[in-house]
Amino acid sequence: MRIAFACGETSGDYLAADFIREIKLINPEVECAGILGAQSVAVGADAVFSYEPLSVMGFSEVIGRLPAILSLAKQYTNWIKDFKPDVFIGIDAPDFNLRMAKRIKSLGLDIPTVQYVSPSVWAWRQWRVHSMKKTIDHVLTLLPFESSFYHQHDMQATFVGHPLADEMPEDPDKLFHRNSLGVDNNIPLLALMPGSRSMELKLMLPLYIEIFKQLQVDIPDLQGLMPVLPKHYQQVCNLLEQSFGSHELPIKCLKQHVKPVLAASDAALVTSGTAVLEACLSKVPTVCAYRMSALNWAIVRFLVKVKHCSIPNLIVDEPFIPEYVQSGINIPEIVDCLTKFIKSGPDESYIKQNNRIHQLLKQNAGRKAAETINNLFL
Repeated sequence: MRIAFACGETSGDYLAADFIREIKLINPEVECAGILGAQSVAVGADAVFSYEPLSVMGFSEVIGRLPAILSLAKQYTNWIKDFKPDVFIGIDAPDFNLRMAKRIKSLGLDIPTVQYVSPSVWAWRQWRVHSMKKTIDHVLTLLPFESSFYHQHDMQATFVGHPLADEMPEDPDKLFHRNSLGVDNNIPLLALMPGSRSMELKLMLPLYIEIFKQLQVDIPDLQGLMPVLPKHYQQVCNLLEQSFGSHELPIKCLKQHVKPVLAASDAALVTSGTAVLEACLSKVPTVCAYRMSALNWAIVRFLVKVKHCSIPNLIVDEPFIPEYVQSGINIPEIVDCLTKFIKSGPDESYIKQNNRIHQLLKQNAGRKAAETINNLFL
């Protein structure tokens, strides 16, 4: 039995690894390969191609990477013909994976196609669901309202929950994580997560540094921890040194360590995406700030159909996590909100929403996804 995968970035590789681990327990002989990363390789998969060309943010960055993306698509198509998988699973990266599923169908290859992680068709560009019906045989969704959307459009879909909710404890040990990171328990600590993509760092990092400096006015002993991917580590460290001088930096840059940093912190400033959900599941009070290029925003603003940009707010359909997007970014308001979180902590309603979301998403996602694929296609 063979499964062909295609993921587009680190978070997709995380989901692939969780799935692969579980499918190998169910069916030890299954062979897993494709566009994957280090996390999947660590659980026994073969990363035939790197997902680096697909790790892009927005329309303008895609244009710059287009030759590499087209080359990867051609190579992957030729490979999948030779590999002859029993099922193709595209993980996130919908612009690439939906086209790849369409190509598989158009070539007449007898390969079932699965999209693991729903594209945001319920939020914007809803017309995509009609083309998905022709090329996708099943959708594995991380969020409960997504599977309902597909059922309304006569598509096969299964809500599997979110692996982060399975992995992360419902009551994190803040002191343990502070000790593991070498942080004094009495020091006010802010987690800063400006994003995992190059474009996100370029747009968000200067904003985060400015917010941190203003927080220091009222909280002079404030310390920050910023987990970044290893490939961005030196770039971020250099910018922090330029911003704060050569003396001891109040913000420490770490290679990854996302979950310990969130669990150890008094508050978090996070760019929209999976990181906001990680902060929610870590039970740390969070502010979401998101900015994209002017060109991307000019296009996206007319296509978005939802009221909120962060996953937790979408799940409960209310903005209990404060959101500041594009021209709505208000530094004094963000500073005021984070100051209250750091000094006083979240209120009871905020805590209840975090707990509610955790319980809803805790479904043993990797196992449920693996069982679904095994029962349907293997």
